[in-house]
Amino acid sequence: ALRGMTLSQMRSLLSFARLLCRQSVWLDGATRARVRAPAISLDHIVAFMVRPATALARCSAVELLAMGPQPADWVVSHSGRMPMEDLIACLEQACDDFALDPVAATFWLGTLAANPHGEAGDKRGASDAADAVPTGAFSRALALADGALIVIDRAGSYFDNALCLAEAYEALARPEAAADARGDAQAASTQHQTRHGRRALAASASGRGGGPVHVYAR
Repeated sequence: ALRGMTLSQMRSLLSFARLLCRQSVWLDGATRARVRAPAISLDHIVAFMVRPATALARCSAVELLAMGPQPADWVVSHSGRMPMEDLIACLEQACDDFALDPVAATFWLGTLAANPHGEAGDKRGASDAADAVPTGAFSRALALADGALIVIDRAGSYFDNALCLAEAYEALARPEAAADARGDAQAASTQHQTRHGRRALAASASGRGGGPVHVYAR
């Protein structure tokens, strides 16, 4: 919950990743195809940048980049395979939609908030970015955040990830959230398809403690 990231930090991380990706050969762990700069995902960043950079300190990417604790304003549920460029675009759109300060707003991203080398008490392995997210980390971050953003990638890998689906269930399954989501989904989707093209807000609902839950697709 104290490992939020600003958009500026995300952009800096992506810019450095693009530079390294062009200078060396990154192979996707699933397809073994060469990773091109526009397709760089958080899984790639964790595998090729975060793990080596934190090997000695054995800490998260956020702890490596931040000067101190950064409480997260919003919790983000997303697939690690989503291109980071698309993820950042969705978060920028959220700042615009909800009048958030794009400089000061902080977002909790599990793959960057987690220690990729494993955390004390973590029963998950750390064989990939998703597995490195400690059990209960999303719940703890959600409890202290203003709300949650569920971001779905264009390839639909979000729906192939059991951890993502568990996060979405936790954020939306409460009775009041489910009722609001059913009522708002169609109107919200139509509204944002008109205003923002492919960057559509699919649903909104009341989250934990009254905090909102919003679903974006790109």
